[in-house]
Amino acid sequence: MAQTQPQAQQEGHDVICIGFTPAAISLGITLRESSPSTRILFLEPRSKATWKPLPDLPGHAHTSHNLLSDLVTLENPRSRFTFIQFLHQRKLLIDYTNLGSIQPPRNLFEDYLQWCAKHFQDNVHFGARVLAVEPVYSSRRKIDGWSIFTENGSRKLYTAKQVVFCMSQQPCVVHSSQCMKQLSELTKPERKMVRIAIVGQTQAAAELFNTLYDIRADREVVWLVEQSSLLPYTQSSLDANDGFSQANPDLPPELRRAKANNAKATTTIVKSSLLDHIYENQYAQSIKEPDSSKWKYRIKFNQVITNAETASSGLVNLRHQDKTSNQQVTDDFNMVIAATGFTRASLDNLLPSLSSKRLLDGSSITTNAEYAINLRRGVLEPGAGLWCVGSIGDEDVATGEGAFSIMAERSVRVARSLKACRVVDEAQNSERVQAQL
Repeated sequence: MAQTQPQAQQEGHDVICIGFTPAAISLGITLRESSPSTRILFLEPRSKATWKPLPDLPGHAHTSHNLLSDLVTLENPRSRFTFIQFLHQRKLLIDYTNLGSIQPPRNLFEDYLQWCAKHFQDNVHFGARVLAVEPVYSSRRKIDGWSIFTENGSRKLYTAKQVVFCMSQQPCVVHSSQCMKQLSELTKPERKMVRIAIVGQTQAAAELFNTLYDIRADREVVWLVEQSSLLPYTQSSLDANDGFSQANPDLPPELRRAKANNAKATTTIVKSSLLDHIYENQYAQSIKEPDSSKWKYRIKFNQVITNAETASSGLVNLRHQDKTSNQQVTDDFNMVIAATGFTRASLDNLLPSLSSKRLLDGSSITTNAEYAINLRRGVLEPGAGLWCVGSIGDEDVATGEGAFSIMAERSVRVARSLKACRVVDEAQNSERVQAQL
């Protein structure tokens, strides 16, 4: 059976952004304020009804960044899209000053992101799942733009000279950000004893474990940690900011942050205040029951997950091994929650031609300091290119909540690169027109 040809979208766009994430919104704000004439379109795979700017993370009452680390403030504090402007517009600014916290409540910050997103509602096509991005060649056999093939019931084709990838994080496995509905069912008071396992050693794992302790219900929670201990995040703001500001300003912010943190970073990033609270809860259990194996809320260290499968009963058989004794244990749980972080969405499947036609500058997809994908010299016409936001550095700093501290600068770098490419293209077009005259 012949495949249906994709329906072409005729409206012209200077930039198509794949994904409508906070990073994409930040870029949209920067382009709107620095290059108002730029025609930008966002292609978002989620439907408008299910789109959320932030994943649901159980127990996360506040963001992990301060109120100035929003979409734009650190590069343009006079912007009308700052978090402070949002509070002012909503008549919440005075009330916010009474909170006494520099870290915004998570639900309030999500409202801010929604507020910013509404300014681009006419520039977003929801439900547009991108299948592939293919080069479009000029008469000189150079790449003059890109065809973006999407599917939303029917297949559609978009074209643009410049494409920016700002896709959502992908959970490594079924993740803590996806478990809210199941948790609410399992934690109902009328439910009989349920067993829940948390896997991971992240801040999300710690907050989830703490939240489940605070919700009174008949359950047993086991937190499986691969490390031998949980260490607090000890680096002071002074150390972090000093090292970050003194690093080479030509480096992308992710690499400057990594360089500043290199000597002090630990594999566990959990707030010390949260660890203190968890310890108090563990100590409270020890007073009533000296045998920790009988506690309802346990932390098991040095545990490596070796297998997980669902039994016919609906329970999850989780096998884990103690790294110290090498003893393997299989436990049955009603629910296993992975708080193991996120990974970046792969570009290889969306850009098959880059490798097959040997367009890459190297054997794999890499980017420069302006987040432009490195292609072989001479394959692009002026003005054309691909960019990938969140392609550098650690996943949490590049695409997680840690990205808010660098998001504004990153957007400025991408916008500057996009504009520079268009300026060269416009200059050459002008020269050709004058030559014809």
